[in-house]
Amino acid sequence: MSNIFCLTICVSAYITIFMLDIAYNEDWTWTHSRTDVETCPQDYFIVKYFGPVERDRLSPVNAKMRSGKCAESCAEDILGGKPEKEARQHWKEVLSLHEPVTEKDKFQKVVCLDQLNDVVDNILAAFSELKTTITDTQTTYNQDVKGLKCPVSGFIDFETKKEFIELKTQWSGAMLPLGKDGQIKKRKPYALSAPRPHTIRQASIYTYLARKKPIVIYASAFDYKIFDEDNCERMQQSYLNSSFQDIRISAFTRQNLLEDSNDILDLTRRITPNFNHYVWNDIDTDTLAIIKQLWRCE
Repeated sequence: MSNIFCLTICVSAYITIFMLDIAYNEDWTWTHSRTDVETCPQDYFIVKYFGPVERDRLSPVNAKMRSGKCAESCAEDILGGKPEKEARQHWKEVLSLHEPVTEKDKFQKVVCLDQLNDVVDNILAAFSELKTTITDTQTTYNQDVKGLKCPVSGFIDFETKKEFIELKTQWSGAMLPLGKDGQIKKRKPYALSAPRPHTIRQASIYTYLARKKPIVIYASAFDYKIFDEDNCERMQQSYLNSSFQDIRISAFTRQNLLEDSNDILDLTRRITPNFNHYVWNDIDTDTLAIIKQLWRCE
């Protein structure tokens, strides 16, 4: 029996059961990560959530991702009153335990460990400039949306009485090969004049859910930038409303796709894959080969 035939039987048996009640499953919600057409295109969406490979093999946590979480958590602890030295030491130790997912990620981890304290410094400086009082952290919201059979949900980093704050970190990129002296070559993160488009779409969801105005902070080892409706046109309510409609339409389209399909192979017949998209870049060769078999790719 061929590998693809075995794969077809196993995947179809699993997905058929799930697909019949996807729209009514109380555990399913439409999040930014499940609806954003840039960071989660349709081919990636169906493989990530209904495919034959483990989620951690499809979306491995790399050094930048781990570092962002550590920097955010460290700043949250300090803002919450935890002794600063203790917080910094703890989260640096957590980051040091990161298992690199690729050879390049091994060097990226070194860069991130070196920059962690500076990134935290700039996060704290940004909050100091805002002169605001944090009322809640790590809050989950769920809200029904017209046309969707499952709610839209979001996980908000920081909230005040009138705003929510979405924190993003930027890290220098490790570059290979190493320099002639054996040192890691680094690419400084791009200076942004506005939040990235997928961050705007994420903010639009949170604005809808929390009914608060958004603030986005980007912090790197070199500086920080704060974006809000006063200094960024794309953070104004009219633009956010339009972005949220894009998210709602994406969720509605994917809902219909799931309801009209019997199994994952039926789904793959309806979607043209693009394996040149960056979302596939960090997936190991063996895993990617399994995924490509769903589309009969050689």
